[in-house]
Amino acid sequence: MTKFDRLTAVLDDFHHQLATEPNEFFGKLRHAWAAAKQDYANALAMGAVTKSAIASGLEQGIRETPLVLCSLPKEVRVSANRALASAINRHAPDFHKKDQERLAKIISRGRAISNLKCNTRPC
Repeated sequence: MTKFDRLTAVLDDFHHQLATEPNEFFGKLRHAWAAAKQDYANALAMGAVTKSAIASGLEQGIRETPLVLCSLPKEVRVSANRALASAINRHAPDFHKKDQERLAKIISRGRAISNLKCNTRPC
């Protein structure tokens, strides 16, 4: 399964899980996703774009989805974030792997710098 397929599956699953939510925002979000999928299919059929390029955009969209959900009432936002996490875990469990690796490097550099400072002067 390609990255494009995994990310598309994440968004399909996310929207499917929220299909019964009465909040009008989710209806607009589902409509936008359906339109985007059609646009992607047309662009791919014409050879105007690659699946890899679309996947990059999908990845960024998934990363920014929690920011979009921030304006929703708490109970709706919580269920939407859970739906997103569930969809990611189900279809792209390695989605956050690079972020976790970057964070580990940052933390280890921070410890190294902290240890260096403590070794060169009293802490």
